[in-house]
Amino acid sequence: MKGAASPDQEFLYLAGVASGIGYTNAALIMNGRTPLYCAPNDYVLNVQEVKRIAALNLTGPVEPQLYSVAVVTWLSENYPCEM
Repeated sequence: MKGAASPDQEFLYLAGVASGIGYTNAALIMNGRTPLYCAPNDYVLNVQEVKRIAALNLTGPVEPQLYSVAVVTWLSENYPCEM
Protein backbone atom coordinates (compact mmCIF):
# COMPACT_ATOMS: atom_id res chain seq x y z
CA MET A 1 0.00 0.00 0.00
CA LYS A 2 1.08 3.55 -0.65
CA GLY A 3 2.26 5.45 2.40
CA ALA A 4 3.80 4.37 5.66
CA ALA A 5 1.17 2.09 7.12
CA SER A 6 2.20 -0.19 9.95
CA PRO A 7 1.57 -3.94 9.51
CA ASP A 8 -1.36 -3.68 11.94
CA GLN A 9 -2.90 -0.78 10.00
CA GLU A 10 -2.48 -2.64 6.73
CA PHE A 11 -4.07 -5.79 8.18
CA LEU A 12 -7.05 -3.84 9.53
CA TYR A 13 -7.57 -2.03 6.24
CA LEU A 14 -7.39 -5.22 4.18
CA ALA A 15 -9.69 -7.01 6.65
CA GLY A 16 -12.15 -4.15 6.08
CA VAL A 17 -11.83 -4.56 2.32
CA ALA A 18 -12.54 -8.29 2.56
CA SER A 19 -15.47 -7.82 4.97
CA GLY A 20 -16.99 -4.96 3.01
CA ILE A 21 -16.93 -6.82 -0.27
CA GLY A 22 -18.28 -9.99 1.33
CA TYR A 23 -21.10 -8.18 3.16
CA THR A 24 -22.02 -6.20 0.05
CA ASN A 25 -22.25 -9.39 -1.98
CA ALA A 26 -24.38 -11.06 0.72
CA ALA A 27 -26.70 -8.04 0.95
CA LEU A 28 -27.22 -8.03 -2.81
CA ILE A 29 -28.15 -11.72 -2.73
CA MET A 30 -30.48 -11.26 0.26
CA ASN A 31 -32.28 -8.46 -1.57
CA GLY A 32 -32.74 -10.47 -4.75
CA ARG A 33 -30.24 -8.44 -6.74
CA THR A 34 -27.37 -9.67 -8.88
CA PRO A 35 -24.28 -10.26 -6.73
CA LEU A 36 -20.87 -8.86 -7.57
CA TYR A 37 -19.47 -12.38 -7.88
CA CYS A 38 -20.55 -16.01 -7.39
CA ALA A 39 -17.68 -17.88 -5.78
CA PRO A 40 -17.82 -21.56 -4.79
CA ASN A 41 -19.30 -22.23 -1.35
CA ASP A 42 -15.89 -23.09 0.13
CA TYR A 43 -14.26 -19.84 -1.07
CA VAL A 44 -13.09 -17.52 1.70
CA LEU A 45 -12.28 -13.87 1.02
CA ASN A 46 -9.84 -12.93 3.78
CA VAL A 47 -6.78 -10.72 4.19
CA GLN A 48 -4.45 -13.27 2.61
CA GLU A 49 -6.75 -13.61 -0.40
CA VAL A 50 -7.03 -9.83 -0.78
CA LYS A 51 -3.22 -9.61 -0.76
CA ARG A 52 -2.93 -12.42 -3.31
CA ILE A 53 -5.45 -10.83 -5.68
CA ALA A 54 -3.87 -7.40 -5.27
CA ALA A 55 -0.42 -8.81 -6.04
CA LEU A 56 -1.80 -10.22 -9.31
CA ASN A 57 -3.36 -6.93 -10.39
CA LEU A 58 -1.55 -4.00 -8.78
CA THR A 59 2.05 -2.92 -9.14
CA GLY A 60 4.09 -0.45 -7.14
CA PRO A 61 2.73 1.82 -4.46
CA VAL A 62 -0.99 2.36 -4.98
CA GLU A 63 -3.75 4.28 -3.28
CA PRO A 64 -5.55 2.09 -0.74
CA GLN A 65 -8.95 2.36 -2.44
CA LEU A 66 -7.54 0.60 -5.49
CA TYR A 67 -7.40 -2.64 -3.48
CA SER A 68 -11.21 -2.76 -3.39
CA VAL A 69 -11.48 -2.05 -7.11
CA ALA A 70 -8.87 -4.69 -7.98
CA VAL A 71 -10.49 -7.33 -5.79
CA VAL A 72 -14.06 -6.74 -6.99
CA THR A 73 -12.91 -6.72 -10.61
CA TRP A 74 -10.92 -9.94 -10.17
CA LEU A 75 -13.76 -11.69 -8.35
CA SER A 76 -16.37 -10.71 -10.93
CA GLU A 77 -14.11 -11.87 -13.77
CA ASN A 78 -13.09 -15.15 -12.12
CA TYR A 79 -16.38 -16.00 -10.43
CA PRO A 80 -19.05 -14.59 -12.74
CA CYS A 81 -22.69 -15.07 -11.88
CA GLU A 82 -24.84 -16.94 -14.35
CA MET A 83 -28.31 -15.48 -14.04
